[in-house]
Amino acid sequence: MVRKNSERQFINWLTIVFLTMPHLKTGFWGQFGTLDLMIDIWRLLSFFIVFIWYFFVWRRVSRIVVLFFVAEGYLMINTMIHGGNLYDCVKAAFSIMAVALLYDMLEGFKMEFLEAQLFCFEIVIYINLFTEIAYPDGLYQGTLYSANWFLGYYNTHTRYFIPALMIAYIYKDYTGKKMRIYFLTAAIFLSALLVWSGGTIAALGIMSIVYIFFKNRTGIFNYYNYWLIHLVFFVLVIVMKLQNYLRWFIDGVLGKWSSLTGRMLVWQAGLELVGRSFIFGYGVEGDEARQRHFLWAVHSHNQLLEILCQGGIIYLILMLMIVGTAGKCLGRNRSSETVKVISIAFLGWCVHSLVEPYITSFLMGMFIIAYHSQSYVKVWTKGIYGENVRRQGRIG
Repeated sequence: MVRKNSERQFINWLTIVFLTMPHLKTGFWGQFGTLDLMIDIWRLLSFFIVFIWYFFVWRRVSRIVVLFFVAEGYLMINTMIHGGNLYDCVKAAFSIMAVALLYDMLEGFKMEFLEAQLFCFEIVIYINLFTEIAYPDGLYQGTLYSANWFLGYYNTHTRYFIPALMIAYIYKDYTGKKMRIYFLTAAIFLSALLVWSGGTIAALGIMSIVYIFFKNRTGIFNYYNYWLIHLVFFVLVIVMKLQNYLRWFIDGVLGKWSSLTGRMLVWQAGLELVGRSFIFGYGVEGDEARQRHFLWAVHSHNQLLEILCQGGIIYLILMLMIVGTAGKCLGRNRSSETVKVISIAFLGWCVHSLVEPYITSFLMGMFIIAYHSQSYVKVWTKGIYGENVRRQGRIG
């Protein structure tokens, strides 16, 4: 019986890995036409398998999944109406929906889910670290930037690192196993340092400080307050430009004024763009169209501004509903270790997305994990013979 259970768990694990890996596709594969196409086909196949599994076998639809479909459907329709880059929009939407459906179903297969996701992230992150060590000046020539490694341009690495850290520390809390987690954490920090990604280092550094010193002060350091960082930054920095009063420090001490000036020009262009279509935005546009709007950039360098550019206030409301739905579930166990870890992962995303906007499948998958956070909460209790026994329970 034990052997059959083990075999079933391995098959479940293998299936999850098969359905997950194509959505971890990076720009590196774009150099190889046939292989790149095969991975895209694999990704599409993954979506259809998950879709059929979810709606015809699982047959339970979570509220947050409905919000995902409405948000992504609206963005695709908006992109079509505005004559935008529908191909990239559809690819991203199908990948996001596939991961959302998969994560929602796998709430019932927690051990296999955590093991499989951790394995998938370990594969791509360790390969990326190897490429950074072996090719310090970049693994390949990108279309926009010269320094690209297995996970692409260094600013994009965060969209893999943050979900990986969330999964890893939930796994540690759920199983009590630590060594793989510590190795992965070290690899992520080393990866950021080797390519000196300022935004990634800042996000990881702030996550570490909060995790070590402030995670128990949930009255201030909590999921909702982390998202408020976006609003404060948007109003004070992008709209009111209060950073001009700190030029003496930014320029004289940090020497970063010239870099900030470029982003300020992009933010101003983004504000003007939003002002002309505040309700609906412009859909997902191609790189050439974005560069006409944002001078040298292909995005607005701020997540809130990017949401408004792509889908206007309608898309923003849908995203806020997703944030709120996940947050309501997290609030039920705010004092638990697992919920603190999940919330701190969102803190990292919030910090980095102040200057780099990313809405990708695994970042969005974090909302599904947050939605089901209660089922990952574990309480250590003493069994009838005195040994440690884990049981599922509500905390706080």
